[in-house]
Amino acid sequence: MLFPNPNDGIFNIDNASSRKISKVFVNRIDIGKLVFFNDYNFQDTIIVDISREKSGVFTVQVFLEDGDFEIFKIIKK
Repeated sequence: MLFPNPNDGIFNIDNASSRKISKVFVNRIDIGKLVFFNDYNFQDTIIVDISREKSGVFTVQVFLEDGDFEIFKIIKK
């Protein structure tokens, strides 16, 4: 679960799974540019900061330790 959405460039990824988050990628949809990437070994909430990016729509890919992943869309105001 991602919140808040829309946001001002700082948002939370709340891991409701018992599995750990292993990676997070954030891409701008309009130009396909990777704007954020980080490796994790974390099970709780992660805070992501893309506040230096221009307003727009982004995809957030959240990978879990077993290789499963989810893709979300967020809006930065």
